[in-house]
Amino acid sequence: MSDRIRAAQIASESIEFGLRRAPTVLRVVWAPFLLSALIIGGVVGLVFDPEWVAASGASGAAEPAGRGFADALKVPLPVGVAAFAAVALMYGVLYGGVVADISRLVARGEDEGRFVNVRIDAVARRTFAAAAIMWLANLAIFLVALAAAQLVTGVSASTALQDYLSVQLNPDGASGQPMQQNARLAAALGFFGVAFLAYLPPSAWLAAKLSPFVAGTAIENRLIPRKSFALTKGGAWSIFGGLILLIGAWVLIGVVISIGVAVVDGVAALLASIGGPVAFAGAALSFISALGQAAFQLAAFGAQTAFGAIVYRRLSVD
Repeated sequence: MSDRIRAAQIASESIEFGLRRAPTVLRVVWAPFLLSALIIGGVVGLVFDPEWVAASGASGAAEPAGRGFADALKVPLPVGVAAFAAVALMYGVLYGGVVADISRLVARGEDEGRFVNVRIDAVARRTFAAAAIMWLANLAIFLVALAAAQLVTGVSASTALQDYLSVQLNPDGASGQPMQQNARLAAALGFFGVAFLAYLPPSAWLAAKLSPFVAGTAIENRLIPRKSFALTKGGAWSIFGGLILLIGAWVLIGVVISIGVAVVDGVAALLASIGGPVAFAGAALSFISALGQAAFQLAAFGAQTAFGAIVYRRLSVD
């Protein structure tokens, strides 16, 4: 098993897929994500008072003009909650279809070549269910980590968050007592540090042991949590190492691209300030910069999604 699941190999294959097959990933994702945006925008328009939304965007406040969240709804609060729950479910199924198509392409070479690639079939629903299970499992680990941090530090999560935000928003201290502000900040940072240390090991273990779970569910059209644990037996460290290498590589690529984008944006701003025909060149550079950032995000998404399918394919070889 170790020969099939070397960390460097699965990380490099994931990166190669993300970079080389970015056009294919774009063909797979554009329609589901556009449909999701239209659905979300439509529900927001039906549920929220547009004046409240405009005032909130202008003021940056969560409750503009003294109006609470419930007052911003054009429908009863339970109806609004149900509408957004339905939207979240629909988005999840569409996302599951995207992951299923990419996973099947990576593991089996399946590609129907559809330009409009929207699927809400059983495969998409089961893939979404697997992703939701992973999310809920990580949420449970996160809540346990918060509880452990509270036991160790004696600070609650809500208190730590409030103290941290209050210090960040008012670093000089509204009460003129910087010593107390520093103590509150130190306590908050201590809480977050303990919570992170409590969360990281079990979440990393779960990510390694269940790395083929979502992709395998898409490929086999059935939930495979037990099979995922069985497949990764003896290879979890290699999978974890592959995840670290993948994350590190994309962070490095992201830094390089960010530097390039900053240079291009600076030149674009300079050209725009000159005005006249030269400003058109600045606008073109800004557009190219935006395309470059979008391409990076697309490639990163493809590599991340491909990782689990690569692990599944390598470990499922007889």
